[in-house]
Parts: sequence; structure tokens; C-alpha cells
Amino acid sequence: MLALVTGGTGFIGGHLVRGLLDSGHQVRCLVRDTSDTSRLEASGVDVRRCSLADLEAVSDACRGVDVAFNLAGRLGRPPVTEREMHLANAAAVGTLLEAGEAGGVHQVVHCSTPGVVGTVGVAPECLPYHPIGSYERSKCEGEKAALSYHKRGRLRVTVLRPDFVYGPGDLHKLKLFQAIRNRRFPILGRGTSLLHPTFVSDVVRGFLLVTCNPAAYGGIFNIAGPEPVTVADLVSAIADAVGVKPPRVHVPVAAAKAAALGAEALARVLGREPALTRYQVGFFSRSHASDISKARQVLGFQPQIALWEGIEMTVAWYRERGYLPSQGCIRQAGAQVES
Repeated sequence: MLALVTGGTGFIGGHLVRGLLDSGHQVRCLVRDTSDTSRLEASGVDVRRCSLADLEAVSDACRGVDVAFNLAGRLGRPPVTEREMHLANAAAVGTLLEAGEAGGVHQVVHCSTPGVVGTVGVAPECLPYHPIGSYERSKCEGEKAALSYHKRGRLRVTVLRPDFVYGPGDLHKLKLFQAIRNRRFPILGRGTSLLHPTFVSDVVRGFLLVTCNPAAYGGIFNIAGPEPVTVADLVSAIADAVGVKPPRVHVPVAAAKAAALGAEALARVLGREPALTRYQVGFFSRSHASDISKARQVLGFQPQIALWEGIEMTVAWYRERGYLPSQGCIRQAGAQVES
């Protein structure tokens, strides 16, 4: 099988590429002109540099492809604009679908997010769309576009919604680990809000299970870890792994929102990333987890990495690269990684 992967230089995409290669598949990646592709090329990946807005180039890359995995996108973090998120998370999806249809691609597997249904506790896939932020709205547009191609019989499409993915190679959550390690992460409210951490290898397992699987065509599947955990439990697990005591300071959510509002205003004046955002406050103070019973029943999906095990492997990776040393200064993460 020849697989096309967009976002292959990113965190999840990079792990998916390795999973596909390990399974004996050929892999082709679409990457930005500025992306470091040395690891991909060393692994024998066919690298194509082009913009996902370039229909001709994307169509050329889709020729001979059996399954296209769309993991390219932009996260909603400053200085990324709402327009940039729309172009990467919605408009580019349309280009890939059109190119895939023209190139005879057998299946498109589109990576979405549980956030398209909002923050509603432990959410099944069947809930109506209710995105609450610019990033979630752009991902919602992309998901709808992908599913519309399937409904009209133009392409076989499967949508996956991985939840709170972490693991070796993830620089997006590095600041969370560093803040806990430095004992600068207070618990918002009582810390009882639910999150659903998912180790990256379990996400890759989900992608491989839907590949060329007729039971997955036209479906939406939540992909998440063994079970939801409270914010307090997640923070405690990270604290144990980095060798510090769990935080005891609790900050009222209303006070955190007010502080975030001020931080955002100051950041706009200074032209830098805010130290705290209202989105972050909402993320850690509202319950949002994924019901994975559909993936279990239809796909046979079974997450295998327990929270403590995944956290330990992630901390080990950070420490090996100097991002989270036991002693001394902490190295800062470099440029944002594609997701």
C-alpha cells in the first residue's frame, strides 16, 4: 500500500509515518518548503514539498496513492490568526479531497478534534457540532467538508478525533510539564474537571485500524486513552514522574479568567505570546473527554498505554533532549511543531 501523509513532520504525523513504515507500507509525505525532512528522507519516505493550496501539486502527489492521511493543520495559538487556521484546517482539506478524488485515492482518513462538539463531559461522536473557539470552528469546517465527500459518493472518508494526545516528540505540552516541574502550575477550582490523555502510539493504532477497513468508511471515531482522568490526577502523575510534590495551590476559576484577560491585553501591547489565555483556563477548568465505545465495538480499538506509563516515557524523552533536566536550567522548546 502507498500511503500519503500530510503533516508528516509534525508530532502525530511523524509517529504515524513510522507506524506505516513498520507495517510494511510505502509512504509519501506532503510538507512545507521550510520543513526539516531529513528524518523522513533517511527512512525512505517520498517527500513532496508543496503548499496544500496548490491543487495541481497535491493532485500530482495523490497519483497512485491508496490511502491519504490528513494530519496537517494549525493550532489556535498566538501569533496564528483565524484566517491562517481556516486556510490550514478547512480550505486545505477541500484541496486534498478534490485532488484525492481526481487521483483515484481509495480512502481519505481525516484527523479532526473532539472540540468540534464543545466541552460536554464524556462525549460520544453523535453529538451535534458546537465548536467554542476559532480553532475548533476551523476544524469543524474541515470535518464537514470531508464527510460531505463521502455522503455524495465522491470518496471513501473516515474521520478520527484523537483526544489530548501526548508522548515523545510533543513540544506543545512541554510547557505544562515544565510548569509542574517548577511548581508553578496551580490547580484551577477543585481540579475535578475531566481530561482524556491519549498516548501517541494508541492514536497511531487507531489510524491503522481504520485503514482500508470498510467498517470505518463514512464513520467518525473518537480515539482516546484507557479512561478519562481529573486534572488533579493528571498533574499528580506528571509531578510524580518529574520528582516533585503535586501542587497544593488552588486558584478560583473566575480569578484565573480575569488574570488571563489581563495577560492577553498586555501581550497585544507587547507583541508577544500571553503568559495565560482564557482558552487555557477553559481547557483546564471544564470537563471534556471522549466516549470510545464506538471505536472499541466497530474497530476493535483498545488503548494499551496507561497514564503513568505514558507520562514516564514522555518525561524520559524530554530529559534525554535537555528540555526537562533533573537539575539546572531548562532548555526552551524551539519552533512550533505541525500537528
